[in-house]
Amino acid sequence: MRKRFLGMIAISLVIAIILGLNFFVSSMAYSYCCYYLRVPFLTQVAPGDWSNTKNCGQTCAVMLGGYFNGTPVNSAKITEQNAWLAIYTGDSRYNSPNGWYTGGSSLTAYRQILLNVHGLKTSVYYGKDIYDILYYGCQWLPVIVGDIYFLKIKISLKICAIKKYQ
Repeated sequence: MRKRFLGMIAISLVIAIILGLNFFVSSMAYSYCCYYLRVPFLTQVAPGDWSNTKNCGQTCAVMLGGYFNGTPVNSAKITEQNAWLAIYTGDSRYNSPNGWYTGGSSLTAYRQILLNVHGLKTSVYYGKDIYDILYYGCQWLPVIVGDIYFLKIKISLKICAIKKYQ
């Protein structure tokens, strides 16, 4: 465990050289706080292909279900959620192996996946920069970070912290 933490400090130092000392302190805090937040990882591609996949939200939901409920994390769950979304939204594009979008105006559908498929009542908090990631991470909340593009130019980050409640 000590070696891993020292490794995180080394990575934070490299980031500090690139981005400045202020970010170094933040990244160290993030490394320390979030080291034990073990959200199971799953790639979004398994049902589809890299160039066309739109399963990002569905994959995050599977990982959140695994994290909060200890349920299996696999590509079959992505397909199951796409089938559920096709029925819930009436949008047949979800029936593709590549799925369809769940961000932006579809966030209500995304939260319904968390509730109806994974039994997770959630609150969603929005942020805008690395400090918001640190803030939510240090509260032990899983954080989903997405890029927002306009005409293929990245203009900002969309940060969602997910909190389960009873």
